[in-house]
Amino acid sequence: MTTVTTVAMPLITKDRPSVQAGLESAIQRYVASNPRSAEVYAAASQHLPAGNTRTTIFTDPFPLAIKSASGSQITSVDDRAYTDLLGEYTAGIYGHSHPSIVAAVTEGLRHGINFGATSPFEAELAALIKQRFACAGLELVRFTNSGTEANLMAVTTARAFTGRSTILVFNNGYHGAVQSWRNPSASAPTNIPGDYIMAPYNDPSAVESILASIPPDSLAGVLVEPMQGAGGSFPASPDFLRFLRAKTEKLGALLIFDEVMTSRLHYSGGLSGKYGIRPDLITMGKYLGGGMSFGLFGGRRDVLSLYNPKCGGHVSADNHKYGPNAPKTLAHSGTFNNNIVTMCAGIAGAKLLNQQVLDAINDLGDSLRQSLSTLFASRGITQPPSPAGLTDPDINHVSRGAIWISGIGSIMTVHFGVNDELHDLRDLYWFYLLENGFYIARRGFITLAMTSTKKEIDSFVKVTENFLDEWSHAIQA
Repeated sequence: MTTVTTVAMPLITKDRPSVQAGLESAIQRYVASNPRSAEVYAAASQHLPAGNTRTTIFTDPFPLAIKSASGSQITSVDDRAYTDLLGEYTAGIYGHSHPSIVAAVTEGLRHGINFGATSPFEAELAALIKQRFACAGLELVRFTNSGTEANLMAVTTARAFTGRSTILVFNNGYHGAVQSWRNPSASAPTNIPGDYIMAPYNDPSAVESILASIPPDSLAGVLVEPMQGAGGSFPASPDFLRFLRAKTEKLGALLIFDEVMTSRLHYSGGLSGKYGIRPDLITMGKYLGGGMSFGLFGGRRDVLSLYNPKCGGHVSADNHKYGPNAPKTLAHSGTFNNNIVTMCAGIAGAKLLNQQVLDAINDLGDSLRQSLSTLFASRGITQPPSPAGLTDPDINHVSRGAIWISGIGSIMTVHFGVNDELHDLRDLYWFYLLENGFYIARRGFITLAMTSTKKEIDSFVKVTENFLDEWSHAIQA
C-alpha cells in the first residue's frame, strides 16, 4: 500500500480562535453585502427545504442568488459579478450561454419540445459520443436524465447480466444522490437498498482481502470513479484501475467506470482511454448534454443488447457463466431521455469541444494546479512539488499540508488540512474569494471552462497568495 506525503507542522493550533473570529466577521460582511440574495432565500424557504432543491448548492447562512450568466461571469441579484471557476460542477465546460448552444436549442425548439417518439437527434448525438469514446469500449449507449440515473442503470445492468447481486464500491465514492459512500464508516441514509460491499480506494491488497471473503460467484460488478470527484478530486492510480480490470475479468464480474465527471479529462475515451483500460460499462453525463439535464450508460454490445427487444439480448437463460436467472431482455424507459432540448444542445456541444479545445482547458487546469502547488510550497505549507508529483495521477503521491491541492487537468480541489479537517479555514478562504470576485464550491472544488482565461487564472492565484499573506499567522504556528 502506498504512503501519503505530509509535512510535519502544527496546523491551526494556537491561532484557531483568530480564524473563527475572522470567519464570523466574513459572514457578517457577506450578509450585509447580499441583502437581495437573503430575500430570495427567505421567500424560497417558505416552499423549499433550506430554500433550494439541490443540496450541493446550499451554503450557510444563505446561498448567493444568481440572476444571469455569460461566458465566465455570473451576476447575483445583488448586482455583484463573479468569475465562475466552479463551472456547474463540471457540466458547464462551454461557459455560460454559449451562442452556438443557444442557437441550437432555439432551432430545436422550432420543431417541438418532446415528441413521445424517436427523432434523428438522438441518433446523431449517440454517434458523436460513440466516435469519441470508442477506444473506451463504448459500443452501444442508452441515455438518461442524469449521472445518478446512469449509475443506477449501470449497476442494475451488471446484476441482470451476471445473475449476481453484489456490487463492490469504494470509501469516499459518490455515484449520485442514492449511491454515496462519502462516509467511510457507513452507507448514506438516502442510498437505495442493495447488496453493496465497500473497500478502500487505491488499495489493491485490501480489495483482494475483501473479495476473498465473499463467494467468488457473488460479485456482479465493481463501480469505481477513475478520479473521485465529489469526494475531493482524488485520482486513482492507473495500476489500481488495471488491477480492478484483471480482477473482474477473473471473477466474471463487470467493471463499471463512473466517468460522469472525468470523461472531460481526455478527449479520446476519457480517463479510460487515457490509461488504455476498457471497462465493461461506462457512465457519463454533465457537459455531454450541452449543459442540459443528461446522463448515459453504455459499453459492450453484448451487455447493452439486453435492452434490444428485437434480439432478446445476448444472454441466454442457460448461460452457465452468468447464471440461470439472467433475463433475455430488460426495459429502460424515461419520458425525457431523448428530449429535444438536450439532444440539440448535446450535438452542438460535441461539435464545439474538439480535441484542441479540450486539451487547452486541461492544460490551463494543470497550470493552475502547478501554480498553487508551488505557492503553497513556497510558504512552507507543503513540500515542493516534484515534476512526477504534478503529472502522476496517484493521489498518494501528492504533497499534503495545511493547504494543498489535488486533481487532474481542469478538475481540482483545494484542501484544508491533511485530512480536510480545517473547516473554518476552508470557509474563510471561500468568503475571501467571493469578496475578491471569484466563485468556487465552498468545499474547494474547481472546474474550468472553455471560456476560462490565463488572465483569470493568474488573478485567482494572486488572490490566493494575498489570502496566505493575510492569514500566515494562522496557517503556520
